[in-house]
Amino acid sequence: MEAINRPVTFKALTGELVARGLLDTEAAAGVDDAATALFARSSTPWYITLLSGMGAVLASIFFSGFAAMLTGADELSMVIIGVVALLAGTGAFRSAKGGDGGAGRVFVSTFAFSLVIIGKLMIAGGVAEIADSSWGFTFALVATSAFTWFACPVFADRAFSSLAVLVSAQMSLHFDFWHGVPANIAASLFVIAQAAVVVGAFTSRKAIWWSMPVAYGAACSLFIEMIIVSSPLYGRSFWDGTMLIPHLVSVAMAAGVYVSASWASARSNGKHLRGTDSAFLAFGLLLLALFKAHGVLVAIVLLVLGHGNRDKVLTGLGLALLPLYLWFYYYSLELTLLEKSGVLVFSGIVLLAGKLYIGLRERHGNG
Repeated sequence: MEAINRPVTFKALTGELVARGLLDTEAAAGVDDAATALFARSSTPWYITLLSGMGAVLASIFFSGFAAMLTGADELSMVIIGVVALLAGTGAFRSAKGGDGGAGRVFVSTFAFSLVIIGKLMIAGGVAEIADSSWGFTFALVATSAFTWFACPVFADRAFSSLAVLVSAQMSLHFDFWHGVPANIAASLFVIAQAAVVVGAFTSRKAIWWSMPVAYGAACSLFIEMIIVSSPLYGRSFWDGTMLIPHLVSVAMAAGVYVSASWASARSNGKHLRGTDSAFLAFGLLLLALFKAHGVLVAIVLLVLGHGNRDKVLTGLGLALLPLYLWFYYYSLELTLLEKSGVLVFSGIVLLAGKLYIGLRERHGNG
């Protein structure tokens, strides 16, 4: 068969099929119409799509702000406007789901999605003001997220809703203590639970259908939490154990790194870590845990899981968290400039030694 080295139109192809008796005229017309509609749907320039989405977001913000101005800014009005925005956004999103595509569908679906987010935030803000507690914000987010979980079954909404609920609960544990439970213990256990969800979901052979958006939300929540507790604003509260229990969190994150690394080894090499590799990894993780380098351990977990699953989101979170945390960690060390220089030199020696060890192991394996 000769290679086709010139372009062939779809209409010419269907015409040839009709001429050879392989396709009737009515079916050929239907195929032509479907191809034309598909091309029109996919031919919208990316910048038109981007502008449509940006316009929808701005329109939803102005619409909600205008409604708030008309009804007043009291707590009950916020809840009412939020409910209306949530219901309207959900209905518009479901109606736009079966559209023909193009810039119009992008505008409607983005406008609806923005209304849903704004509605959730307004309801949560109003309930928090009425309850006079940040836990009101958290419980309202849980209720509205449970509604949209089934009424608006979109992965992005489920992931963002999970992130909002987890971050809100974490902040409430930090700054609006739970009755009868020490704040640092509750917050530490909550962080560990989020890490367990991330590791469990991304190392499981058959993850539960609802676990993946929750796992992505938990990964982003861990990223935000590590940045907050290590920042210059709250770093002291972390180191003295007011916000979290440093060694408890660090040991738990070290265990998460070990499980993730063992899973990655089994996935790539067909066997789990054993012998010298396992001992070296455990020793290094123990050192990091003793130094309370919890953010480094979380970043390693995200990087290992992201690399093993070829997941750009997890890899990006890990790559962003590692330098940010190290920056804050280095800033918070109460050491002289000479001592900090010594820490950097020692860290560089450890990294170079690790690189040399990996190179020798690869040569030995190839030999």
